[in-house]
Amino acid sequence: MIHGAGHYESTSEWSLQREDETRHICATCGERVFIQYSFTKIPSLLAFEFANKVLHINFLIDLGPQNEHHRMRLAGVIYYGQQHFTAQVILSDGQIWFYDGIETGRNLIYNGSIIPNPPNMTYCRGKQAIAAIYISI
Repeated sequence: MIHGAGHYESTSEWSLQREDETRHICATCGERVFIQYSFTKIPSLLAFEFANKVLHINFLIDLGPQNEHHRMRLAGVIYYGQQHFTAQVILSDGQIWFYDGIETGRNLIYNGSIIPNPPNMTYCRGKQAIAAIYISI
């Protein structure tokens, strides 16, 4: 899902929206263009791309058509800064592992846990989150 012109405080708030305003104007009618989201089947993986936006990254989100909610958990966050990407991977038991191909090579470095107090995942080692990846639970 790509962030439009709407403003969301968190990935949880964003996941419950069904349309998002864009900055584009329709060439035919002159009205603002909206992105409408609907799922015929709940996806097993969902990525939120929010480059240049800062929002709270929730560990659990609800996703589903209207009153039928489906829970998803955070599986990874991608960061960007200083012309370089890094990532954090979150395992099902709550462990957080840091990855930087330049700094760590093939290895991941243990970076804590979401249990009992989830850390702020918006920034990591001087880089800002640009995407969050959720998986179905």
